[in-house]
Amino acid sequence: MRAFILLEKKEQLPDGIIGDGNVGHADLASKSVTNALEYKAVLDFGVVDVDIDNIKPKDDAQFVGTTYDLTVYRLGINPKKYKTGKYFRFSPDYMAVARLMNSKFIEKKIV
Repeated sequence: MRAFILLEKKEQLPDGIIGDGNVGHADLASKSVTNALEYKAVLDFGVVDVDIDNIKPKDDAQFVGTTYDLTVYRLGINPKKYKTGKYFRFSPDYMAVARLMNSKFIEKKIV
């Protein structure tokens, strides 16, 4: 499985008020949160497509959050040099493949 990347370099701590729809921002209770810049990958799938517990990223990335159609992963300083327009790869389990194959929103290529 692969997902299209929109890459953003963001501060860990957001500006303003964090609402209930918080996706992609730091866990403010964490002691490791600083205001350093880090990369976040906004990926083009969400809970309507696949359960996040059924896929594992192939590279080192930390899951941040998901909505119905977008998922965010923290890449830190981006050691793999991901760029917008490239793809982020996952290893799906059986249930992920079953959901993805039945989703009308996911492009499928059999190789």
